[in-house]
Amino acid sequence: MNQKKSEPKRKEKTEEELRKASDALHYEIWMFNEMVKSLLTQSPQPGNPQYNALVESFVQHTRNLIEFFYPPSNVHSDTIIVTHFFSDQNKWEKDIPGWLDDVRTRAHKLLAHLTYDRVLEYKDDKEWEYTKISEHLNSVFDEFLKIVPQDRIGDKLRNYKVPPVKTIDSPALASTVTSYLHGTKVSRDMCAPAHKKALNQ
Repeated sequence: MNQKKSEPKRKEKTEEELRKASDALHYEIWMFNEMVKSLLTQSPQPGNPQYNALVESFVQHTRNLIEFFYPPSNVHSDTIIVTHFFSDQNKWEKDIPGWLDDVRTRAHKLLAHLTYDRVLEYKDDKEWEYTKISEHLNSVFDEFLKIVPQDRIGDKLRNYKVPPVKTIDSPALASTVTSYLHGTKVSRDMCAPAHKKALNQ
């Protein structure tokens, strides 16, 4: 069942504040896509700190983007959220898909905080479907850019283009990544056909 979106009531932001906030959003979506691209082109390196840092960066930027597009009712007052950019709060009517809400919870438990759930509840929950995640979040981002008032975002965000998805042939990329984020391995792609992997470039 999809979780109904919440719309925290806050003091309306100025256009200058929103344009500055949009620069932070640009950084999040840019880094998110760069991490997806890097993970798709890296060989699994369990225990390698540099490789683990790529995985953790992907998870952190995923969590931040989910929180922006699907803010929970208890979101912190300082957090930048999508409804800040619209005078009509009903302009953005989206429910978070159940599977994506699970991703948010896992990111919260596995990376943002040191939790018992990390080693107990999620110890066998090993796959991050990051191609599926990136396709969804990039689609939502494109929709946001189409309807957001352009005077409320800066040039960096306005001019950002989601990288096109290319399909490449590679047996190496057909395998599952076995590097670990606190015991969690990452799936390269659960959606593409065998030996056909999506690569953001």
